Amino acid sequence: MRPSLYFGSLLMVVLLVNGCASPGGKRTFSDPEAARAHYKQLHSDLYDDRLLTLKEAMKLTPEQEEQFRPIYKKYNQELRALTDSRLANLNKFLTHHKAGTLDELKLNELTAEWLQYLQDRLDLWNKYYRIIGDKVSLWAASEFLRVENHIALFYDLTVASELPSPGESPGKPEGP
Repeated sequence: MRPSLYFGSLLMVVLLVNGCASPGGKRTFSDPEAARAHYKQLHSDLYDDRLLTLKEAMKLTPEQEEQFRPIYKKYNQELRALTDSRLANLNKFLTHHKAGTLDELKLNELTAEWLQYLQDRLDLWNKYYRIIGDKVSLWAASEFLRVENHIALFYDLTVASELPSPGESPGKPEGP
């Protein structure tokens, strides 16, 4: 990946996470449907940028790109299904948080679902590392994992920065 693209992306993510990129500062969702729509749009927006970044980082030949494109399409379909499960988990969290019914038992259940999502994402990456390694090249597969991991970290930070903490009261203003 070109250093300028990488550092530009990193700066954008840092600004998003810190709330500097939005006019109203940090965005915190308490409404599950608003959050769901926002995260669906974020995933959709990331798709084109992710594909461009992957192509640039992987330095594929035209033949390799032909082999990679259908693999990536299938990967993204599976990733979207995982993202949908994560959004369902976030929706449950926000619903219980807003209703004031987020107790330790529910928090434990939601955390177990989140950890399963993370395991499922690792399993998906492992699966596609092998597929890309077999069909395209091990170098491309390695770069694919590196870029996907960074994008996932950025996405996770963005999502985490916009959620209320479990102990925060619904409707309670943040900060001084």
